[in-house]
Order: sequence, then C-alpha cells, then structure tokens
Amino acid sequence: MSNAAVPVDTPLRRFAGWAGLGFALLVLIQNGVLLVGVPLNDAPMAEILSFYTDNAGRITAATALVPINVVLLLTFVAGVTSWARERSDASLDWGRLGLGGAVLMASTFLLTTVLQIALVVLIDVGADSSIIELIWIVHAAAFALNMTGLAVTLAGLAQVSRVSALGPNWLNSVALAGALCLLIAAVFAKQTIDGSPVLFVGLAGFATWLVWVPVNSIILIRRQARSSEPHTSAGSSQRHPR
Repeated sequence: MSNAAVPVDTPLRRFAGWAGLGFALLVLIQNGVLLVGVPLNDAPMAEILSFYTDNAGRITAATALVPINVVLLLTFVAGVTSWARERSDASLDWGRLGLGGAVLMASTFLLTTVLQIALVVLIDVGADSSIIELIWIVHAAAFALNMTGLAVTLAGLAQVSRVSALGPNWLNSVALAGALCLLIAAVFAKQTIDGSPVLFVGLAGFATWLVWVPVNSIILIRRQARSSEPHTSAGSSQRHPR
C-alpha cells in the first residue's frame, strides 16, 4: 500500500499559475507600452522633463497597475512555495528563499512607484529642477537595487523548479544565469546611474524572468489541473463480466 501523499487542492494553488501569467502580461504592458521611451538614467534633465510632461497619463496608468502586479507576484510565488512543500524539504527551502526575495522585490517596487508618482506631480506643479533631479537619481538607484530582490526570487524559484521537476532544466539553468546578471547589475548600481552598459546586463536577467514566469505558470496550471482530478485507489475492487 502506497504512503505517497495526494497533492492538496487549494484556491491559492489553483490561482497561482494564472497569477503568474497575469503578472507577466501586466509587466509587459507596463514596460513595453506605457513606459516605452523612458529616458535612460544619465539622460539630460531637459529630456526627463519633456518625457514626464508629455506622457504623464501613460506614466500614471503604469503606476496604477503596480498594486495589482504586487498582489499577482506574491500570489504566484506563494503558490509555487506551497506546491513545493509536498515535493521535498529541499524544494521548500528554495521556495522560502524565493518568497523572501519576492517580498523584498515588491517593497522596492512600491518605492520606485512612489518616486515615479512624485516625479509626475513635481514636474506638473513646476518644482525646482534640482529637486526633480534628486528624485530622479533616487529613483534610478532604487530601480537598480531592486534587481537584488529579483535575483533572489528568480534563483530561488528556478531551484524549486529544478528540485521538484516542475519546469525544463535548460530553462532553470538560463534563469540562474539571469539571476547572476541581475545581481551583477545591482552590485554596480552606481555605475548604472551614470549610464554604464552594465544596466543592459541586468535587463538581460530581467528578460529571463519574463520568460521563466509564464512558462512555469502554464506548467503549474497543468500540474494543478491533473492533481485536482479524482484519484482512483490502487486497491479498489473491479467488476468483471460473468
């Protein structure tokens, strides 16, 4: 008689994969549509002022999506961690690391959003350019350091996927390389503010995150759907025709 535990079906686990897909979609909308053309960190102040003046509506829409993103992100990571709990202790440990990174990332993500809103408001009211420049520098620094939380999240979840055989190993290996890219960019935050190409190393890591999340979300949805199906006991009696 088998002692294997039957996976528990919970609302969190059922929604986790869909939350991951929603999160990836909203991030693509934010960065690929609403914030397209945002000035680089070392852009002249005139370019920054012009962008925020001409695109205040788009920036406001992008910041409005952030609270939804945070909820979807934490739901996805918490669901993966819950799913990993039944696989192995090692998988659960990596899941906890990923969840801790997600909390850190969400906190810094909200900080960068506060600074985005501040830039829109201050530029709209005609605040002194020195204040706007200071907010812009702090925003750029927070954005660069936010890659730390993303690196921890991606590394932890990639290891969950590897240990528990959730997603393909090649993608998990790429994700770990992406996490390293993100960490390198975070370490050189000062250089990214000054316009160093190291920023693009971090963006490469960010791209791996946007691939890893939807792929594993789809796999998680399929796995959870299978675990929700009625299980037939191995010892059940069978009727035979007479």
